[in-house]
Amino acid sequence: MHKRHSSLLLLCILLGGVLARILAMHHELLFDEVWSMELAMRIKHPLDVFTTIHHDNNHYLNTLYLLLVGPAQPFWMYHIPSVIAGSLLIILVSLWAWRRNKTQGLIVALLLSNSYIFIRYSVEARGFMPMMLFGFLSFLSLDRFLRKHPAKSASGGRSGVLILFWLTALTAFLWHLTYMEWYLVLIVWSGLRLYSQKRRHCITDFALLHLPILLFLLLLLIVDIRSMDVGGVAKFGIFAETLIAGLAMLLGTETIWQPSSWMAWASGGALFLYLLMLLRTCMRRTIRDPGLRVLLWLLAIPCGLFVLSALTILTARLFFPFLLFLLLLLAQQWHHHLSSKSSVRRVVAGLLLLCMLSTNALQILHLIRFGDPRYVETLAYIVAHDPADPITVSSNSNLRAQKLLRFYVPRLHTSKTITYVRDPEQSALSPAWLLLENDIVETPPTYMIGKATYDRMHINDRPGQFWSLYRGSSGSP
Repeated sequence: MHKRHSSLLLLCILLGGVLARILAMHHELLFDEVWSMELAMRIKHPLDVFTTIHHDNNHYLNTLYLLLVGPAQPFWMYHIPSVIAGSLLIILVSLWAWRRNKTQGLIVALLLSNSYIFIRYSVEARGFMPMMLFGFLSFLSLDRFLRKHPAKSASGGRSGVLILFWLTALTAFLWHLTYMEWYLVLIVWSGLRLYSQKRRHCITDFALLHLPILLFLLLLLIVDIRSMDVGGVAKFGIFAETLIAGLAMLLGTETIWQPSSWMAWASGGALFLYLLMLLRTCMRRTIRDPGLRVLLWLLAIPCGLFVLSALTILTARLFFPFLLFLLLLLAQQWHHHLSSKSSVRRVVAGLLLLCMLSTNALQILHLIRFGDPRYVETLAYIVAHDPADPITVSSNSNLRAQKLLRFYVPRLHTSKTITYVRDPEQSALSPAWLLLENDIVETPPTYMIGKATYDRMHINDRPGQFWSLYRGSSGSP
């Protein structure tokens, strides 16, 4: 492909990715975003984000931004930092890959611009995407530091790059603590690079790189992390389930709210097996002794099975930095297969790439068209179809439902009162409506609570709906 044509194609892909993020930024706040807003409203002083709010849903800079915006603004205003960060991330990563190889850069741009999970977190009022942006900037600045004047110490003309690394790394931590996954890799990578360069000041350079950041983390541990509560809507599962879900999200076959389908399990499992094949190939290239390779596999297999089956891990989104590296690896592999001399391999690779782009595109179109999670529509339907005042509702998740009602009911601009019944089986008051969360319980046509029967309102069944809505039958007490 001509250089000018490929540059125009790259520009069009990136503009499409940015446009998709802008079109999706109007959707309502999810529960974790609402919880973050509730935490932000408790702040009396900016330092309270460190010293008072000890919760994992408190992403420091994001909490301060929510405090600045306030609780009664249009939804898109809460998503501005994430949209900007997500747009800049796909541009920077794509240009970085483009400089290394133009075809591979186009594939990276295509995968990132059309990735549902990256768009999903580019339009949330949380710290994930700004963390990813500053995490990538920290990698670029560290790489520049290690490449610039390798024979000199840090004081030899590289102080500006060093300060840039500190600032980007610290800012990434302030947006979201899962940057730790990225930073641990940077520690190991920088140590190996400094050692391989055999420079006289390698120990001094390593200390200068990481000591200020480690001291900051120690301070953060003392004032906040050691007292931090873990909450939110993260689903727990064995590591194998979480891993497969994360891989399926990257492929676009795993939805956010619905239980994992057979397609998600099949595609995520297939990608996991492919990664194992790549690991095997890598081991054969780096470890020449076949006996040592067999020994390592004999040690790795039982350890891996233990981790996959015994450990309980949070939802896959907490491994977001890993998903970016995995996407870059997939882009490299697709470039390798599409450049193969075998026409069969090229056709198969092209079809698989087309499938991944299609599944992601379908989810992105649903997000743009219908939005998530459609709380306002559900509550507005209840108000419009119930003449009672107050209106009684209940849910299968008291914590989430009560917080969501406190945030969204004032946005309905209705004079009616919505009363929440916390435990309908023990209460003398049977709620008129039930809000059942799709990712927690199956939602059959009818639902029983004690002797009360509730019918599902199918008018509420639309893509992106977080709640399944039920109304009490006329014969119910």
